[in-house]
Amino acid sequence: MGDGGAQYGCCANTRIGRATGAGINRAIESTTARDRRRNFSSEGSAVDLPLSPTTSAHLGAAKVLRDMSAIREAVILMAGSGSRLRRSPETLPKPLTPILGRPLISYTLNALAGAGITKINIVVGYESDRLTAAVAELAPSNVTLSFVLNPEWQKQNGISLLAAAKNITSNFLLTMSDHLFDNVIVDLLMESAVPSVLNLTVDRKINSIFDLDDAMKVQTQGGRVVAIGKELPNYDAIDTGLFVCPIEIFTYLERAKKNRDCSLADSVRLMAADKKVRAIDIGDAWWQDIDTVEMLQHAEKHMAEESKTQRLAK
Repeated sequence: MGDGGAQYGCCANTRIGRATGAGINRAIESTTARDRRRNFSSEGSAVDLPLSPTTSAHLGAAKVLRDMSAIREAVILMAGSGSRLRRSPETLPKPLTPILGRPLISYTLNALAGAGITKINIVVGYESDRLTAAVAELAPSNVTLSFVLNPEWQKQNGISLLAAAKNITSNFLLTMSDHLFDNVIVDLLMESAVPSVLNLTVDRKINSIFDLDDAMKVQTQGGRVVAIGKELPNYDAIDTGLFVCPIEIFTYLERAKKNRDCSLADSVRLMAADKKVRAIDIGDAWWQDIDTVEMLQHAEKHMAEESKTQRLAK
């Protein structure tokens, strides 16, 4: 097992990069240094201003509080058969489909690990034994994987999320096994999430969506999600499939059940009616749902071009 490096051979350096122009630059410095000083720019130079012991202690306490509320756990829904992408039962399960020489799911695992997630609950169903064994080998070294079986995997994805309910004790990140993201989107969500509501990253670049007919449409108002659905007639954003959820979402999933079945969108719709869903705009960042061969080819083309750009910039 590893962090997604040498195990991928010649394509090990291919990754989803930080999106250019996304407006997020994360400075890397030690915790001690960050708590001890402030940096100000003065005519192109960095000026170190030491803080008083009182202020330093306050900032240290603030950091502890931030760390206590930070999201450390995630759920990945991976129970479906992926029939729209798989040409025959003999082909690889969708999460293991190679993209530029790496399994699709490896990009998600590494993105979550890079954002500070330390435990990932993966809900499996179709070919669960095969997927559990294969995905366990892809786990980043700093992440614990917990596999949750959904015996009713033929039902909608709300049932898959409910299968993980007993494993979750606090707010968590939620995503799908067949979605790709610029790492910057995960960072943005983790840093912007409000604990008391459902936080959904949305894409307002409607014209850039590869298969708009199949996309989950979202209507927003003042930063809140007010409606969601694939057939929504009026919308101004697209659901990217990346959330930070409060525990309360499980209550809404139970409420959304009809004939012992429900979708994630059903619960989001109920929470939106109670003004409990917040939209977080991903700006210029890139993402792609991988449902069909055409979507896969589109994603590979984008990622190959991005990788080439990164190499030329070095």
